[in-house]
This record gives sequence, C-alpha cells and structure tokens, in this order.
Amino acid sequence: MESSDYGGALLDELGEKVLQGVAQAVNATRADRSEYRRDKPAWVAQHSERGLANWIHDRIWQHLVEQLADDDNVRFSDCGPLREFRVGTRYLFRAKRHSRTDKIASFPTPTAIAFWGGGQLSLFPHAAEVRLAVGYRWDPELREIDEAVISLRDGVDNVVWAVTVGFAATTGAVELWPVSEDAPELPTVLLDEEADADDDDETGSE
Repeated sequence: MESSDYGGALLDELGEKVLQGVAQAVNATRADRSEYRRDKPAWVAQHSERGLANWIHDRIWQHLVEQLADDDNVRFSDCGPLREFRVGTRYLFRAKRHSRTDKIASFPTPTAIAFWGGGQLSLFPHAAEVRLAVGYRWDPELREIDEAVISLRDGVDNVVWAVTVGFAATTGAVELWPVSEDAPELPTVLLDEEADADDDDETGSE
C-alpha cells in the first residue's frame, strides 16, 4: 500500500469533524499567541524556546479539548505527565511541534519509544492502533505558528505521510494539502533546548 493510500484511508476514518477541530484548534492557538505578543511583548521576547513551546502546547491542548470533547468518538487522557487523545478505537494522537520538513523531536523515554517505535506500518491495513502526531509547523526564525499538520510516522524520524489541515471560516469546509513526496528535505538542527521543548509533550507540555 502506498503512503498516499494510508493517508486517504486515515482521513476518511477520522472524519471531517475531527479534521475541522484540529484546524480550528491551531488557528485559535495562533490567535492566542498574537494576543499574548501584543499584550506582553517583553514576556514573549524573554521566553526561552522551551518555555514558549510549553506555553503553546498548553494552549493547543486546551483548544483541542474545546473543539472535540463533545464528540462521542473522541476521548482525551490528561494524566499527569501524559496527554493524548483517541479517535474511535484505532487512532491515538499526541500533540507535537513539527519542523518545516515535518521533523519532530522526542527523547527515547520508555513511553516515547512505545508510542513512536517503528514497525506499525508492517501491520497495515489491519493495525488495531495507529499512532499519529498532530500539531503545527513552526517557523523558528519568526517564532511563529504556521499550518496545522497531522503526520503518520514509522518511528520518530520516518515520516510516511503528512497533511496540512486548513479551515475555511466562511464555508466551514476543511481544506487539505497533502505534502509532496518529491519536496526536498532540508536539514534540521535541533539545539538541546529545542529538543527538550519538543519532547516535553511527554510531560504534559510541548
């Protein structure tokens, strides 16, 4: 099965309500960040990368809950250090910051290894559980939140499929932009502090 087939089946099973909720959660988080920067510019400028990532993660998690908690098909788990949500019985999500080439970072803790460990694609199309990253692309130069993104991975470093998710407020339609498999992959360097920040969704923050 091609990676695009994985993606198409995945989107169909998630359904428009979940995709719409993801897009709106990221849009709302971006608006929160703009308001924060407007009202407290000095605080934003003083944030470490880890501190700012933690703040963004808290906001996106709150907005995901607000958008999806009334969906009987979605169940959230916020147990101390671990935040994740399940759609149906099959799809399990964790919120992650993505680089512009959809890299994520995660220290090899036992829970991270269990969640992101490779091999899940060998079980397709009959996998009982599919683990996904949901979140946003991050512009490190501007320190800005870009598009909402969902990615399917076979291990942390192997991006099998990713899609950006938009929401047209005027029509309520979900807009999807699959990532081109032919797009050049740029090198991504994560400083220790940035890697800490990206791994912190294992402890309840981004």
